[in-house]
Amino acid sequence: MRPKSSPHQKTARTSTYVLDRYAIERLEPRVHFAAQLEISEFLAKNNSGLKDDTGLYSDWIELHNTGDATADLGGWRLTDSAVNLDEWEFPAGVTLQAGGYMVVWASGLDHKTVGQPLHTNFKLNDGGEYLALVTPSGSVQQEFAPTFPNQDADVSYGLSDDSNIASPLVYFYKPTPGAVNKPNVGPVQFSKPGGGYTATFTVTLTSATPGATIHWTTDGSTPTVNSPTYLGPVTVNRDMIIRAQAFATGLLTSPITSAQYFLLDSTVSTFHSNLPLVVIDTSGQPVSEETQTAVTAMVIAPPTGGGDTTLTQTPDFIGRAGLNIRGQSSVSFPKHQFHFELWDESNSDDSHSLLGMPKEATGCSMRPTPKSR
Repeated sequence: MRPKSSPHQKTARTSTYVLDRYAIERLEPRVHFAAQLEISEFLAKNNSGLKDDTGLYSDWIELHNTGDATADLGGWRLTDSAVNLDEWEFPAGVTLQAGGYMVVWASGLDHKTVGQPLHTNFKLNDGGEYLALVTPSGSVQQEFAPTFPNQDADVSYGLSDDSNIASPLVYFYKPTPGAVNKPNVGPVQFSKPGGGYTATFTVTLTSATPGATIHWTTDGSTPTVNSPTYLGPVTVNRDMIIRAQAFATGLLTSPITSAQYFLLDSTVSTFHSNLPLVVIDTSGQPVSEETQTAVTAMVIAPPTGGGDTTLTQTPDFIGRAGLNIRGQSSVSFPKHQFHFELWDESNSDDSHSLLGMPKEATGCSMRPTPKSR
C-alpha cells in the first residue's frame, strides 16, 4: 500500500523528500581535511642568492603544503641517495601550515633545532643527482629520479605549478624561496651561435613564449624595457656582443642571454697555431689594477683529431668575463700580468672546464714569459 503524501512534500526536482512523518534530506559532500607535502622548488648552486642563518650561500630545498590542514613533518625525510631513504629526518614538533612554504638549507650542517632554520646533512650536486621527499612510513612521496638535470648558478628548479605535484618541471631564473613559484618568459634564443666569422651576416632573436617582447643591447649593458625593442634580424658587420631579455604580461622576465660575435678580417681569418687560442675583447675600455673590466672572451682548444687551432672553429667557451691587471713589481713591465675570471650574466663567477682545467677553476692568471718582456 502506497503511503500518503505529506502536504509539505517537495517535488522530485528538489533535494528533500518526505515519507509519512520522516524526511530524507540530501547532505553536503563530506570534506576530508588533510596535509599534502611536496618539494616545490630547490636551488643546487647558490652563488649570490639567499643567505642562510650562518651567512653562507647554501643550497636550499623548498617544501610546500598544498593541503587544507597543518602538516606534522616529524618523521618525514629528505635524501639525495636512492639507496638511503633515511638520510635526513625532520625532528618531532616541526609543522607546516596549510598552504605554507618552508625553506630547508641543504648545507651539510645537520641542524635540527625546532623553531630554528633547518639544515640537512647533505649538500646538492649542481651536476645533477637523486633527490626525494620520503614519508614517515618510508614510502617515496616525490622524487627527482634517476637524477635532476644540470643546474646553473642562482637558477632554481621545480614545479611549474606548485599547487600540482604532477605539473611539468622547469627552471626558475628568478627563484622564489618561501613563496609561490612564478614561471619565467622563455629565454631569448639566437639563430647563430657566438664565435668567429669571416663575413657579414644576420642573426634572429626569438623566445618560445608567445607574444613576448624582446629588448636588446650591443654595448655590453644590461637590457631593460627601456632598451631598443627587437623588430627584425640584426646585421653583424663588426665585433658585437648582443645581450637580450624577453618580457611578457603576467610572467617574470626571462634570464638575460648573450652572444658574442667576432668578425675576422683577412689578416687573422686564416691564422692557425698548434697552441690553444684566446681572444679577449675589451670594447675599448681601459683595464686597471683596482677593478675588473667586463670583457667578452673566446677560448679555442686544439682539435681533438689533431691539427692546428684556428679562429673559425667552434670555441670551447665564448662568453663574458672580468679582466684586471695583477702583480706588484711586474706592473711596470711593458706586458702586464692579468687576472682573468669567467662571469655569468650578473657578473658573478661562472664555471666552465677550460683547456682541461676543472670547472671550479673560474679564474686564472695570464703572465708574459721572460722573452716577451
